[in-house]
Amino acid sequence: MASIESAALGSKRNTHVLPRIDMTPMVDLGFLLITFFIFTTSMSDNKAVQLIMPADGEGTKTMESATLSLLLDSNRVVAYRGTWSEAKAAGHVQPTSLNVYTGAGRALTALQQSLRASGRHDSDLVLLIKPTERASYQQLVDALDLALIYQVKRYAVVAPDADEQSYLDR
Repeated sequence: MASIESAALGSKRNTHVLPRIDMTPMVDLGFLLITFFIFTTSMSDNKAVQLIMPADGEGTKTMESATLSLLLDSNRVVAYRGTWSEAKAAGHVQPTSLNVYTGAGRALTALQQSLRASGRHDSDLVLLIKPTERASYQQLVDALDLALIYQVKRYAVVAPDADEQSYLDR
């Protein structure tokens, strides 16, 4: 037991014994506090999102049925599957949001389910994130978060085409 010992003070006749202070609880509390602060600071480490950008040059070919594109503009998000021309002609260009459950998250879930139903794997899915110059950084981060939440293995941040840009401008 840790304690502070002291000699008795006073004359031989009136001997006063100082009280013994037991330091064990104080030491225990100190170690508990140190452990708590070390644990909480290790839990709050910031983690960076790993973003691998494709090299310049000729693009890779992907299956149209497994591709989801998100157009990010200053105040809106537009999603479509496949190529722009076919989606526009068929009326499948849908305004949406970057909400995990009701917006683009629902579109990602639907595409993953259709891939599974056709016997393909989730790794076939490709997410194209196309921010315009007016898109905010928060929109881009939210779109990348969607890719991480829904475990999309292949995604890319690319510039929107001229047709897509003109659609968003009007």
